[in-house]
Amino acid sequence: KSVYRRLRHILTTFGASPFQRLLFPDLFITSAIAGGLTYYNEFVDTEALWMDGKGLAAGTTAIALLSGFRLNASYGRYVEARTLLGAVNTASRDLASNANMWLTTEESKDRMMRLIKAFSVTLIFHLNAKGGHNQIRRNQANFRDQVYSEFRAELLDVFLGHERDEDFVRICNWFCT
Repeated sequence: KSVYRRLRHILTTFGASPFQRLLFPDLFITSAIAGGLTYYNEFVDTEALWMDGKGLAAGTTAIALLSGFRLNASYGRYVEARTLLGAVNTASRDLASNANMWLTTEESKDRMMRLIKAFSVTLIFHLNAKGGHNQIRRNQANFRDQVYSEFRAELLDVFLGHERDEDFVRICNWFCT
């Protein structure tokens, strides 16, 4: 592993979707208001705008309560999603175990294993429009084509490069609809 991986991870934070969603409008508007008040107090008016401790305490309490409710709700959705994905993972493992136990030919076992792997890839692309490829931007003109090519490449890994496989063609055609 590279010794610079943590530094690369920190630098990719600025390009991440959650960071960009927080950057504008939340952080931008807050910074603009603070900058505007500072400019007004320093350069426009000789008598500064100020707030006593009670107003500051009320404002910070309201912000803390609102952010607490928002974070609690988002963490609840995160926990629910992890629970559901865990259940899907367990069901996939059970299906793979049963398929290996009950299917008789190696060809049918291999096909079932490929379909189970393809299910997980397809599920990720169904739940997340980018399929976990965070470097792709939605505002690009060929966004859909890029996502499809990534989806197709991951499925080719699952189907071991067999582009003519009937299941591969069906799944790729499903994605185009």
